[in-house]
Amino acid sequence: MTFRFSSDKWLLLAAMICGISMIFLDSTILPVTLPTIQKELGISQTGLQWIVNVYFLAEASFVIFGGKLGDIFGIRRMFIIGMLIFGVASVFGGFATNLAWLIISRTIQGLAAALIAPMVTSIIIAKFPSNQRGKAVGMTVATGGLFLALGPFIGGLFTEYATWRWVFFINIFISLIGVVLTMRYVPKYPSRRVKIDFVSLFLFVGALFLITLGAMEGESLGWTSLLNSSFFIVGFCFALLFYFHYRNYKTKEPFFDFSLFRNSNFLIGNLHAFIVQFLLMNTVFWTIFLQNAMELSPTTAGFWVFLSTAPTIIAAPLAGYLLDKYGVKLPTTIGFVGHSITYFCLIIFSIYGYFPLMIVGFVVYGFSVSQILTPTASFVISSAPKEKRGLVAGVYSTMRFTGATMGLAILGSIHSGTMKSDMRSYINEKELHLSKTQKTEFVKIYLGGQKTSSTGLKTNLIKQDSKKAAFGALKAISIISFILSLSGLMLIYAEQVRKGKIKKVSI
Repeated sequence: MTFRFSSDKWLLLAAMICGISMIFLDSTILPVTLPTIQKELGISQTGLQWIVNVYFLAEASFVIFGGKLGDIFGIRRMFIIGMLIFGVASVFGGFATNLAWLIISRTIQGLAAALIAPMVTSIIIAKFPSNQRGKAVGMTVATGGLFLALGPFIGGLFTEYATWRWVFFINIFISLIGVVLTMRYVPKYPSRRVKIDFVSLFLFVGALFLITLGAMEGESLGWTSLLNSSFFIVGFCFALLFYFHYRNYKTKEPFFDFSLFRNSNFLIGNLHAFIVQFLLMNTVFWTIFLQNAMELSPTTAGFWVFLSTAPTIIAAPLAGYLLDKYGVKLPTTIGFVGHSITYFCLIIFSIYGYFPLMIVGFVVYGFSVSQILTPTASFVISSAPKEKRGLVAGVYSTMRFTGATMGLAILGSIHSGTMKSDMRSYINEKELHLSKTQKTEFVKIYLGGQKTSSTGLKTNLIKQDSKKAAFGALKAISIISFILSLSGLMLIYAEQVRKGKIKKVSI
């Protein structure tokens, strides 16, 4: 295939690739560094999960808002602002010395990503004619997917041979290149008046944050404790108010159009996107497991996790071919069957410890992700009226990022709860004599935050039991993921798809 783009379009495309690649890279580059960050800064397991999750939480909460800001102030201007904010937040994160510092920087990165992502598609649509948009979007997403795949391996290299701080610093160069190219080759586009529903924004962000907070802190605070129950109750109240406000607030451009979900295909397509992003968060715990339980180096762990993302580069075009030829059901069926095989392999591995099973699961997973996400995106967009496709893209992105947020929160709670339950059993059975100081140190050694003991604890025995618990935690999240994969498979045949096909979509 030849691409007959003019030189200025190629360079504009390069600017857009800088933006989308930076967003994708920061989704996968950080997890492999977490065990090192934990040991260096003394951060708890839940703290590590917050470092990853605030990025997706901020992006999910504000991506629709970001698109509206582009309409008001101009898509070129907001893209540049988003790139600059992302770069500055990365500098800030690279010099972090504690958990709060890292969480703030990752939150700002997520907000910047919420500005960048909607602008990329808008700029491409504005610059390229209809017969070139598909190629331009495809190249942008494919390159972003390459960075998504390389993220774990790059993160491992930085962590082992330089410092984990370079997973932040690398964004400085990408953002600067993107800003320079944008200022030179992206023209200014007219803005338009758009009314922003700040009430909906406040209620949506509040609901998502409180429900996520309850899911992530449930294990440490107690799932039925008054405080944690309050997070869920208030969060769901915010969600109900958000819906009732939508019903009573009359506007041609709602913040989140619930009427779209009356279309069963649109509903199921978004549920598929939610499920896949939920399951994608398993990769965070795979990188931790490989380093803490298997005692692999960051680079080696990053390489093995790279196998769970690298096949997407090959699988994405195949998914597109299957979609065009056979319709949406075949590739998504293959995708969810592949997911089920992955988690089945991991369950068996967690029982018998046969490492090749884990690698087989990783490779199958890499081929499976694209078989769902690639056709689902076109499927969801085609299920909505043409005049609402901009809003549809925002809703779809929100569902994906919300899936990632909830996935990390729920899988993290299950993972952490399994580890801590085993740890308490170990203390009650073998270490009842420990003093308060020794118990504090025991927890740090057990969860990987400390290597040696200053109070005479038997670190080798503690680490051995910790490894056994890590296998149990992997098994627990793999069982949940296996069940969710089967649920996604069953949803495919609940779709009311005419002849199992959809029309080709011009993006």
